Amino acid sequence: GTVTGNNVSYNPETNTLTLDGATISSSGDYGAIATHIDGLKIDVIGTNTITTTTNQEGIRFYGTSSNNIEGSGSLTINAPNYEAIRSSDTLVIKNCTIAATGYLCGISGGNGGDKLIIDNATVSATGTIFGSIYSFKDIELIGCAIVKPSDAEFNPSQRAICAADTIVKTEVKIVPATVYDLWICGEQVTSANMNDLSVIDGVTGTVNYNPETRTLHLENATINSTTIAIESLDGGIKIEVVGNNAVSKEIIFDNHFSDNPGFIEGNGTLNVSAPNGTAIDVNVPLTIKNCTVTATGSFAGIIGYGDVLTIDNATVSATGTSFSSISGFTELNLINCYISKPAGAVFNPDEKDVCYADGTIVKEEVKIKPIGTGIKNIGNQTVIIYPNPVQDILHIQAEGAVNAVRVYNIHGVVVAQALNNAREINLSHLPTGVYMVRVEVGENVGTMRIIKN
Repeated sequence: GTVTGNNVSYNPETNTLTLDGATISSSGDYGAIATHIDGLKIDVIGTNTITTTTNQEGIRFYGTSSNNIEGSGSLTINAPNYEAIRSSDTLVIKNCTIAATGYLCGISGGNGGDKLIIDNATVSATGTIFGSIYSFKDIELIGCAIVKPSDAEFNPSQRAICAADTIVKTEVKIVPATVYDLWICGEQVTSANMNDLSVIDGVTGTVNYNPETRTLHLENATINSTTIAIESLDGGIKIEVVGNNAVSKEIIFDNHFSDNPGFIEGNGTLNVSAPNGTAIDVNVPLTIKNCTVTATGSFAGIIGYGDVLTIDNATVSATGTSFSSISGFTELNLINCYISKPAGAVFNPDEKDVCYADGTIVKEEVKIKPIGTGIKNIGNQTVIIYPNPVQDILHIQAEGAVNAVRVYNIHGVVVAQALNNAREINLSHLPTGVYMVRVEVGENVGTMRIIKN
């Protein structure tokens, strides 16, 4: 074999082999680099190449303690008849670029490889017979992500990088990446996959994440998970819903790293189904705004742990058949919304649940809807009545004094009225149906239709 380069040297005091612009070729009975030294570090500087032409490894670590390949440079290993890199114990690849191409394996743990750690490094590995990265008890990625194949991951039962439980024998590419405390279908969101999260198994439609705004965008998306569909450990994120979106399994906003509030917003719909648990699990303040959310769980629909749930101009349907439909919040803040179902249900601050009037926790569907309004120009004034539909109190908003408000049934009979600058009228005693509201403002009169639930 031959060795050329700017500097190829070994320091026994630090157990460091330096490769600086090295070209190493081997055609003998040993690999290009073979070592029995425990804890050897290969320091790569500049561009380096190793080639073997016999049935030997490009690099073989026989040692029984952690070995390292690191540095600011790159190292390309070609072993067309055998394995590019083989390590008997833990191997750390750090802060460098490695391209390992072998016939049997790209990077192998041999018969007893303990662990492969790739730390802030770019690694490309190909092994056509047994696997590209193969025979390790564990693989740990630090500040890195697998980008090729897009659905590849370490499979501990196969002890290899696999895609869909099949050992990958084509190129496996790992690159440095910023990781975020957000998981989709059990896969962590990184700077490498955040722009198209549909590459994750179980995700279809348009799904992406913006770390600057902490926004997970769902557009006509379907997320089917066997574990947790969406999990944020850094407090809440904003889930932006556009179009129709369906999620199976839980959505979790957890405060493991921060108490950032959570948001579900947009002009679309989000249907969350958790047949074996809770649909939306919240450990931070949560706001649902300007969208339609359906949360159905066998345990709970939406559950909190002592924070505030705000529903702002949104339609929310929550069902939790065994425990509670909406539970665990110190406050349910309804902005431009009201509880329309079940009739008479209210938020009970003592129970921290939505309850029936007698205090019993609701376990059927809780429906919260935006307050409908009636707007009428009467004379030179705008008069607004709300909510519509109404359950009990009908509010009247006007610029000037309201002389009288009279409510008529379909037979033209006055069934309720309020006089002398009336701003509200109690309709709780009226049966369900359609009514007409006559509002007198000064000398002007206007009539609007309402629905009584």
